[in-house]
Amino acid sequence: MNKIIFVLLIIGLLPSLVQAEDSASGDYRSDLGSGELDMIVDFSELDNLASSGRVDISQYGDLNYAASVQKGSELGLSMSQSGNQNKLTVTQLGDDQSVQIQQEGDENQANLYQNGYGNRVDVQQQGLDNLAKVEQVGSQNLAVVHQSGDGLVVGIQQYGNYNQAFVTQGNGW
Repeated sequence: MNKIIFVLLIIGLLPSLVQAEDSASGDYRSDLGSGELDMIVDFSELDNLASSGRVDISQYGDLNYAASVQKGSELGLSMSQSGNQNKLTVTQLGDDQSVQIQQEGDENQANLYQNGYGNRVDVQQQGLDNLAKVEQVGSQNLAVVHQSGDGLVVGIQQYGNYNQAFVTQGNGW
């Protein structure tokens, strides 16, 4: 069965939000840390484009944004943001792709695109106004980004197979 997972979050003035999809039931769960809201939305009636996809999102702070599109199978995405006005966008096309993102601070941004098989991305950003952009097209590519500081920018483009990129910036690593 094909399945689409599309997540769009705009958080304002909320103490915390944790969201996850239950892959067994196809339900999407959203829970405020204070217990004020527990919402389940069934996406089973959509024209689904991904199978065995997993999306885990945790956001703490104000005006954070996260968006994810998955099309394929065995796709994994784990996003965590703490701070204010952080932005995450992820597109995964293909099979067996994995993304892990952690942002701490304010106004950090990560834009990730994967198309192929077996690609992996790990982004960790701490500080203010950092930007990470990663594009992977091909198979078995690996990109690891660690940024700690303010105003840091990294861009990685991997085309082909078995490419590896490791970027560490700032004085906190």
